[in-house]
Amino acid sequence: MDRCLSIPEILHLIFCDIEKESRSEREKYRTLLSAASVSHAWSQVALDYLWRSICGVHCLIRCMPNLWTIVDRELILTRSLKASDLHVLEKYTPRVRTLIVGSSGPIVPLWVYQALLLSSQHPLLPNLEVLEWRPSSDQVNYFPFVRSFMASGLKDLELVVNFKEYDQVSFLTIVPRLCPNITRLCLGMTGYRDTLAVGVENFSDIFHDWHNLTTLVVTDLTLDGLVCVAAMSSLRSLEIQRAKCLWKSSLSGDKDPTRLLNALESLNPPFPALQSLEITTRMPVAIVTNLLALLRNAELIRLTVSVDSITDTVDDLAKLFLVLAEHCDHGSLKKIIFGHSNPRVIFPFLVLQPLLQFSALQYIDIELSPAAIGLTVSENQMLQMVSAWPDIRVLRITPDAGRNLNSPTTLLALLPIIKCTKLRHLGLSLDATDAAARRVLRDPGRPKGQRNYTLRTLDVGIGSPISHKEFVAKFLSESFPNLDDIASDGSPDSSTTRRWRYVARVLLPLLGGNQMECGNMGFEGAVGRTANPVKGSAREWAEKVEKMDGDWSDPEIIRANLATPDIDSDWFD
Repeated sequence: MDRCLSIPEILHLIFCDIEKESRSEREKYRTLLSAASVSHAWSQVALDYLWRSICGVHCLIRCMPNLWTIVDRELILTRSLKASDLHVLEKYTPRVRTLIVGSSGPIVPLWVYQALLLSSQHPLLPNLEVLEWRPSSDQVNYFPFVRSFMASGLKDLELVVNFKEYDQVSFLTIVPRLCPNITRLCLGMTGYRDTLAVGVENFSDIFHDWHNLTTLVVTDLTLDGLVCVAAMSSLRSLEIQRAKCLWKSSLSGDKDPTRLLNALESLNPPFPALQSLEITTRMPVAIVTNLLALLRNAELIRLTVSVDSITDTVDDLAKLFLVLAEHCDHGSLKKIIFGHSNPRVIFPFLVLQPLLQFSALQYIDIELSPAAIGLTVSENQMLQMVSAWPDIRVLRITPDAGRNLNSPTTLLALLPIIKCTKLRHLGLSLDATDAAARRVLRDPGRPKGQRNYTLRTLDVGIGSPISHKEFVAKFLSESFPNLDDIASDGSPDSSTTRRWRYVARVLLPLLGGNQMECGNMGFEGAVGRTANPVKGSAREWAEKVEKMDGDWSDPEIIRANLATPDIDSDWFD
């Protein structure tokens, strides 16, 4: 063997590549096991990668021979632990960097934990960096054993905690002293319900000593906890999964939050390093607006808001984006995801206008309830967005909501997209039946020749009617030659979904301007997976669609024979 293949640094590069390129966990483990048997040098490095991450304490038990058996998915010790067993264990425990304790794998009884932890060193995994403690509901008594895995080098901690149990809450207050290097903390709550946020009040005393956190994920926070979190100088990412008590004091008898609000305002500034904020709530959107109002020219990069409230109005939504524009740096925000499930909400373009000030935006996803009055976009409004966001790569605007019959979004809204040279994904509810838009697009005097070669996916959602299939396909093929997919989220049996899939998987490939697949459209007799379906198959597919939906061809194109020169006009019969 070449000497180079015995150098640990080179072997680490090889095994790191194996870890990344393996198609599955099974393939990765088989490859690493084979490598571990090559030589002593290879064995040491390969074992490091094999034991880098383990799922469950049972992996440690099973490395000791003749010690265990499994009965009805429960791991049982067949004898007491010996010094020789611990010697074997010590060969592997220093290699473990990630431990995930969850509901997968064999069940490890409580007494097995006791036997293992009482007989071994503390911490059991001395080089552990990531601990995810998510035991099943019948393992609630296992929490005291968490401390045995608290290595001083721990950086990432994920715990599911019962905040009604004061011993568990008290433990969280000492973790920063046991593991001072933790930078990511994820706290889940057992028994939490949005209608009864019991236990959240115990959050107030947890975060005083967590000075090094850069990422915090919590189920909910009270105002007391929010004050502590806002003072964290290194916190870059905050996620609140079910915000309900954000503006409530947890102190008994303290119904006036003025003191805590003053404490928030006295911070200079609150959340000084925050770059990513994610909030999910079933409360009114004002709970998020008030939090954004605390920021002071914050260099926020990512914002995700998901709201489920039936009381919000269009003014409430408009205020949210106005406050965002007032309190966040316009040159830093790159990603916005906003979702609202109120079926009665109305979302005009005026609500989005404050976002036009954020010139660095690359990803925008605005999604409403399918029953809502969705946002419609004119050609001029789309031009405003494209001009304001020159780096936009993903733009999804309520693709699952298009119920606005008075002012539909037509194909004309796609014209400004042609000049958007970085856009990869567009989600927009379209009315591709609008006759006025077709007349404008057919106008011989309209400038032609410009094309967008970057757009790969068009998501038309549910409420996007379509007719004149040849015209739509010709317009899309000429404007977006590299379009790979047209996604329609409606039922496979709906007429709208069938029509869009027919355009995407038959007509566009026939026009030859892209490499789109012709896959199964959801009914029998579909064309095989080829980019150039045979003529008879395309005609057969067209007949099946029109038999179910009626004739939706474009008579003008049929008469003028405007199909591409290498395709006969009878393709579109």
